[in-house]
Amino acid sequence: MKKRAQFNLPLVTLIILFILLIFLSFLFFKSIQDDKENINNLKDLTRMEQIDDSIQHNISLTNNLPNCQDECSARGLKKCFGIGYKICGNFDSDSCYEWSSINSCGSNEECSSGRCKSVQQEDVSSTENPPTASATRYDFDEIELLSVEQFNVKKIADVANTWADAISGTINNLEVTHAIFNLKRDGKIMKDKEEYIKIKGENGEKKFLPGEPTELASWVKLPKSVTLEPNGQKSIPFTIE
Repeated sequence: MKKRAQFNLPLVTLIILFILLIFLSFLFFKSIQDDKENINNLKDLTRMEQIDDSIQHNISLTNNLPNCQDECSARGLKKCFGIGYKICGNFDSDSCYEWSSINSCGSNEECSSGRCKSVQQEDVSSTENPPTASATRYDFDEIELLSVEQFNVKKIADVANTWADAISGTINNLEVTHAIFNLKRDGKIMKDKEEYIKIKGENGEKKFLPGEPTELASWVKLPKSVTLEPNGQKSIPFTIE
């Protein structure tokens, strides 16, 4: 007669628990390392990238309601906390944003507008001189979205090729994202009702901050001169390039 194999259940259970413990430890330390790498990648995000991230994050949360709440509004934003600053990002397993641990300033530094600076250095942050689209200055620590819209547009006239044709690819439709937002610092509005436009196609995308003169001039072409009588009104033709 053959005897059935007998298993020592407590021993098998211990082996399974040991393997599970090793696996969870690996995930934990990998998460810590990923957080560190993410923080390094977040430090130099531009104003344009932060605004776009805030909008895309808002759209994602609207489409997929999470069981969590954001602590901050865009990846890469910095905010002073005591003797240092924290960086906004997604550092855990949920889909919401949270502040990182504190990045301490040096012994002869203090935190101002999310940046460590020498105690003798004058704070140059000003509402009169906001950061440009490519700047990495952190004069704001919150992007308050007032409205976000997405819609599709398509070319309706057969004119010369433009940048819109280049990014549309084989698909005639372009996805347009339009948003209005406030830039805030310490709860106070620094720039109100700013606009953002992103036009996305199969082969790329274009991002604009119409409130920036350099941005507006780069994609909207107006007549060289316009004559307007006192108290008069006139329609001004323009082209988008």
